Amino acid sequence: MSEKIKDCLIALIKVSRTDCGVTNYVNTYFKNVSIKRIKMMEDFTLHCLMFDKIDEPDDRLIQLKKISSNYIRVGKNKIWAEEKNCHACNFFLKCNVDILSSKVIGNNTVIYRILFPNKNKLKDVEREMENADLNYQIIEFYYSNEVELTEREKFVINKIFNGGYFNINRELSLTELANSMDISTASLSETMRTALKKIVKNYIDDNIN
Repeated sequence: MSEKIKDCLIALIKVSRTDCGVTNYVNTYFKNVSIKRIKMMEDFTLHCLMFDKIDEPDDRLIQLKKISSNYIRVGKNKIWAEEKNCHACNFFLKCNVDILSSKVIGNNTVIYRILFPNKNKLKDVEREMENADLNYQIIEFYYSNEVELTEREKFVINKIFNGGYFNINRELSLTELANSMDISTASLSETMRTALKKIVKNYIDDNIN
């Protein structure tokens, strides 16, 4: 792994904000409606609104259309509503960082998943968030393309890989591998599944989301 890739890190930053018109309107006038995710653009943000059922005509939807600068209905229960960027979204768009994803949690909280070139950049952005009076919390951060496995998990994954367990024509069974390692099959299976979950999650976070 190159040092450039190794130094990149991903941070999950939770921000509470109250200046999003679409979010505030949905929270006030609709029940059983959730904002699943948002897409941030240079001057506006798209909000994906998921309804149990969209009933038209509905005065609330007419007003939502007026609030939103662009309103697109998709299928039976989804609406994309456009609104100018809130303070938080506008802040991160101007920070010169890569915003990998953003997800709305609860009423007025967004979790931003952001790629930073290094930890110093994260510290710089944290200072800027404080200066901008953002109500934020850094939930976690981890290095991109790195998987934090325990020493036992590393040992198990290396052992079963080199033992041919993942080959199409499996050379050794999990029981045989467990016997060779002098541990129970159940213990080996649990450790293997925990390690593989971390590896797969890391791949999904970096390549699919």
